[in-house]
Amino acid sequence: MAPKANPSKEEHSADSVAADSVAADSVAADSVAADSMAYAVLPPEQQRYRLIELATVFFRLGTVAFGGPAAHIAMMDDEVVKRRQWMSRESLLDLIGVTNLLPGPNSTELAIHIGFERARWRGLFVAGASFILPAMVLVWLLAALYVRYQTVPQMGWLLYGIKPVIIAVVLQALWKLGKKAAKDRPTTVVGLLAIAAYFTGLNEILLLLLAGLAVMLVKTGSREIQR
Repeated sequence: MAPKANPSKEEHSADSVAADSVAADSVAADSVAADSMAYAVLPPEQQRYRLIELATVFFRLGTVAFGGPAAHIAMMDDEVVKRRQWMSRESLLDLIGVTNLLPGPNSTELAIHIGFERARWRGLFVAGASFILPAMVLVWLLAALYVRYQTVPQMGWLLYGIKPVIIAVVLQALWKLGKKAAKDRPTTVVGLLAIAAYFTGLNEILLLLLAGLAVMLVKTGSREIQR
């Protein structure tokens, strides 16, 4: 009877690589499944991790997001939709639409909305506080310097370097969000008309309401005609 051949080193290595690949795929699948689960049903450890993740992301955005709400929203789109895939771009657009109908700073409201979507009421407070805190501390420091020395540091040189980057980020986000928002011809046409009307000085809240009403009427009318 012929002796049984021993597996070669290459076979052992291939088996090991295959096992590692299966384990990595399993971990990735578990991570995706946990990421898509509602916050309330997550184990305490994953709930805590989600809150820490929210705090880290929005504290960093609050620290480096110069340029106003447009730049902030562009950076949130890149971080939340593209990199971390916490939500779809359509969902982010819906949240942007809601924040535009509310009084107050849009980017801060958007951060709060994202926190609520990600981790409910705890996430709301964590994301909002983390996003607001860096700017609040910076303003406090500048105010303290002004009170003490009756002047503030001249930082115009910094803005000259930041502005081109901000413009590029905002334009990139506008292009991505615009492609998702303009789903059909009525939406595209009304959107272009709304942009033109905005530059004439029309109130933006009134403009949002009129544009939404126009799209709703056009789509409702087209459905009735098709019937």
